[in-house]
Amino acid sequence: MKQDPLLIRSSPQKPGRERRSVIAQGILWSGFFQVFLVGTNFVSMLVLVRLLPPGEFGRAAAATGILAVLNCFNCSLFIAQALQLREGEEPDWTAHWRAGLYIQLALFLVCNAMAGLAWLVPPYQPMAALLHLASIGLLIDCPNQIGLTSLRRALDYRSLRVVQAACTFLTMISSIALAFLGFGAFALIIGSNVLHGIPVAVHLFAVRKWRPPRTWWQWPDWHGYRAPLRFGAQMSGSALLTAGRAFLESLVLPGAIGYEAFGLLNRAQVLFATTVGRVNSLVLETVYPVLPRSADNPTQFARHAGLYVETMLLLSIPGAIFVGLEGPLLSRLLYGPKWIAADPLIWPGTILAWGVAATLIFTAVLQAQNRLRLAFACSLVAACACLPAIVLVSLGQSTRIYAWALALGQVAAAGVSAFLASHFLREGWWQRGFAVPVLVASCAAVVVIISNAWVTPFSAPVKLLIHSALFAGVALLILRGCFPELLRELVLRLPGHAYFAKALRLQVR
Repeated sequence: MKQDPLLIRSSPQKPGRERRSVIAQGILWSGFFQVFLVGTNFVSMLVLVRLLPPGEFGRAAAATGILAVLNCFNCSLFIAQALQLREGEEPDWTAHWRAGLYIQLALFLVCNAMAGLAWLVPPYQPMAALLHLASIGLLIDCPNQIGLTSLRRALDYRSLRVVQAACTFLTMISSIALAFLGFGAFALIIGSNVLHGIPVAVHLFAVRKWRPPRTWWQWPDWHGYRAPLRFGAQMSGSALLTAGRAFLESLVLPGAIGYEAFGLLNRAQVLFATTVGRVNSLVLETVYPVLPRSADNPTQFARHAGLYVETMLLLSIPGAIFVGLEGPLLSRLLYGPKWIAADPLIWPGTILAWGVAATLIFTAVLQAQNRLRLAFACSLVAACACLPAIVLVSLGQSTRIYAWALALGQVAAAGVSAFLASHFLREGWWQRGFAVPVLVASCAAVVVIISNAWVTPFSAPVKLLIHSALFAGVALLILRGCFPELLRELVLRLPGHAYFAKALRLQVR
């Protein structure tokens, strides 16, 4: 009997140094992908913000808020149960295919039904056609999710990043071409919600030569699919709460502040997500498949999860402070001068985006430990934190007040998530994860602010380059001088760590 290609490629047991080597390779490929992602996002953003007015971004953001709720039940959440399996256990990809096929068909029908309702309500009519179009992406998403999850399960980071790069390139090319032809918000939806995952399916079927069963349309054995259903249901509940803010914004903001203000707020938040936030998501994708495999050993898990959290916070906290400081320069460089109205929203938008990212960091730790109820509690707190802001904007408060209320609520939610996850982290993680990054970033920020006086004559790109070098240089000097052990521990996990350790004069034991 011919073996399933996805089972052949599953990763063998990789203990100790070998697993560390796999993660280092994953970080290396993630680094290459990050450079590519930044470049393509820069080109895409540079072009799209000049071709599309803020109102079109607002329409797309409103439709995406509805799609975010529907994707809370995406088959990806059920298929992700494959990542929770211990060493030696193999996922049943045929069962995932059959279940995922019907899950996505149901989402396709619901999306079209919601689009039909949107046609009946004048404020929501601008997003109705977008939802009809986006439903196609939902219908064809099952093979994409099987392909991505199986690559992550196999720890095949090279193939994963190459395929994701193809997806990113296709999204960029299609969005720019359609925007140039005058398709407006449709260009954004087609590129990111319909065409984006097609290279994954092509790789799954044409390169890896995986095939669904002959009776691929057969009704799933839901009884035998209980474990993924149970896991997916828990994850869907958490995802639904996470998407609740976007859904409420899609319902309330078009009528309260208009599509243009909605677009400005969206751009302010995305400024962090498309820069530092990209690094966070890539590290999470690289490390998470390994975390559940050590969940049975509390000491080992605490060390792995603690290092993961500390690394993520050391990246995201200084990154958020830098984006908040340099937000107007980044906005001019990425979006152009017509988006100057978004400047007052950059700080709250950045803090909001960081709060969301930090909550996900700690939720991932709980999820890896299979503490799904606690992960759900984190999502519940984050969802409830947005309610005061929704009430304020409904009562006529400005977009800026709404943004600050959202930001403070999300920071509070991140604090609750940190408290719940702290029981599974190594001792002293708080000092290394919060105190050190805040101290390092604050000192670097002071140097950047002082330097403003002598970089004023330079152009915006040169200013940004100088400030970036100063901020990174000061942060690295403080880490090397005051916290060498923390820096050494992080450097040892990097590919080519011997060269970095030598350059930084760190002792490798």
